[in-house]
Parts: sequence; structure tokens; C-alpha cells
Amino acid sequence: MKPWTQIDEHTSPDGKLELLRRGDTDFLLKHDGRVLMNSWANLTERALASAAIGKLGTKEPQRVLIGGLGLGYTLRETLTALSKNSHVVVAELNPIIVEWCRRYLPATIQNALTDPRVEIRIEDVAKTVKAAASSKNEGYDAIIYDLYEGPRGSQPEKYEALYGDNALRKVRAALRSGGVFAVWSEEPDDDFEKRLQRRRFEVQRLKPGKGGPRHAVVLATIKDAAPAGDFSNPRETIKKEVLIK
Repeated sequence: MKPWTQIDEHTSPDGKLELLRRGDTDFLLKHDGRVLMNSWANLTERALASAAIGKLGTKEPQRVLIGGLGLGYTLRETLTALSKNSHVVVAELNPIIVEWCRRYLPATIQNALTDPRVEIRIEDVAKTVKAAASSKNEGYDAIIYDLYEGPRGSQPEKYEALYGDNALRKVRAALRSGGVFAVWSEEPDDDFEKRLQRRRFEVQRLKPGKGGPRHAVVLATIKDAAPAGDFSNPRETIKKEVLIK
């Protein structure tokens, strides 16, 4: 088997990022020495996107926000599932990630970044959501988070900004009627799912793959048209865990 070779690295405020390659088609993205994702094990990323878009039905055109670009597999799967008239905004905090996808992975992700439906914004997705929540014209049919860390994160400040109760209020306000909030999670977080339920989301947990520890996908769908902020004593939905093979 061919060895891994580091082809680029970058030190950001969030830590050291490394891109490694093996042969012509295998890529590996690391953050402070921890493997974030790779090009041969991306079932969860693809399931995250396909499940979210699948919840939207046939309404066209659709407007989607993706938080986090990574190696581009979530974006690629989203584009595959959407119609040609849809629009996808990708909020990526680190410009080097966008540069790497453009320079090294265009063939691997089928030129996803040059698709005319795609708009790249170099910004924190929490800022993107906040702007949409306060706008009458910039709502989304789906918001998809594929970030370095899921709801059970190790950095409390970032956790609250992305997955805390106030953050979920903004997500709900940024979604159009019938909208979907899809979140990648390294492992399930019951407290996060309960907060979603308190915000009148119907919650479903998916477990892509089979056998052993697996990353999770949380799908949260707006279940009624209650005014934003009216969340007194909601009935908790029954959560079903679905296996995707």
C-alpha cells in the first residue's frame, strides 16, 4: 500500500490543518493531528445531505445552507439531490479549505465548487444563520451542519454559538415553512435533541453504516407553524433511530 504524503498544511486560529494524499485519489484531512475526514469513508457525509434533501419533497427551487465544506462530499451529495434551479450557500470559516478543494479535489468531488448553483462564503455559519433569521428574504429550506465538531463539542463557547438554545432559535427562524435542520454528530447527544424538540422540531436520528461505533446524523424538521418564540410546554416527539446501510 502506498504511504500517505502531506501535500499542504495551514495553521489557523482553530489549530493546525493538514491535507494528505495517497496515490492520485485518496485524501485525508487532519485537524491538530486528529483525522476529520477522508475520501474513502464518507458515508455519513453523503447520508447527511441526501437525508436532508429527501425530507424536502418535490418543491422547487430549493435554497440550502451548508455549514462547513471539508473535503466537499456533503456539498457534492447535496448538488446531486437538488434540482438545477436550486441554490446552495456554503459557509466555511477557513479559506484554506476552499483553496484545497479547488486545487486538489475538483475531480474527486466532480467540480462541485464551480457548479453555478453554489455560492461560497468565508464566514462562520452561525453568522450566516443569524443574518437569515433576521431577514425576510433569505430563508433556507434546509440548513446542514457538517462541522469539525458536532453537538457534543469540546469547546463550550462554540458549542453554545452553534448548538445552544439561542442558536437553535435562530436556526428555526432562518428556516422556511417545512424546513429541515440536519446535523452531523460524532456521537449522539440526547440533550441537543431535547433542545430541538423544545423548539418544536420533530427529531430523527440516523446511524449510517452498520456494526460498531458510528457517527450519527440528526434530522430536525419544523413540525408546525407556531410563531417563533412560542415554545411553551411542547409535547416531545418520539425519536426513532434509523440505520442506513
